[in-house]
Amino acid sequence: MLQNFTIEFMSETNVKNIKDKLRDLLSVVDYEFVPSLSSRDGTTQTALSSSEKTLELDSYFKGMMEQINIVMLSNDNLLGFVSFRHNHMLDSLEGYSPCTYLSTIAVNPRFRGGKVATKLYSFMMNEVAAKYPSNYLLTRTWSTNEIHIKLLKNLGFQLVKTVENQRGGGIDTVYYAFNQR
Repeated sequence: MLQNFTIEFMSETNVKNIKDKLRDLLSVVDYEFVPSLSSRDGTTQTALSSSEKTLELDSYFKGMMEQINIVMLSNDNLLGFVSFRHNHMLDSLEGYSPCTYLSTIAVNPRFRGGKVATKLYSFMMNEVAAKYPSNYLLTRTWSTNEIHIKLLKNLGFQLVKTVENQRGGGIDTVYYAFNQR
């Protein structure tokens, strides 16, 4: 179990120290995502497929830096992060919009198994919900991302939409919502 860590909002005062670490972690986990982050135009892109065009991470990282970011740190290590948009409108999910839309969560592979993602989600469901109230916390992932889906279900998220084969043959996009009312 991890000890001696902080979870905090990225701010003007800490962004210089964290921005490079955030970019480095994105590079490490890039191809774990389906499709890879470097093949996407941004954090809310709806046309997702497994065809890998390489944009590098510039577009994705730029979009992420325009959002609200939360980082989990221990000593000088970036354990993981969450990037989200508040009051985000999703046309395809009217009943859940506006929402707090969690576009990206990533955990440094060296710290996996230490409940980093659970702690980040807990922060989202408590501190973020208090600072940025909305009815729903919403996220999406791919249907074969079993570890993430299990975590979402354990935290009380409900499957609210499936877009079949959106990420390639047999790989669906699945949307999960947590009711914060």
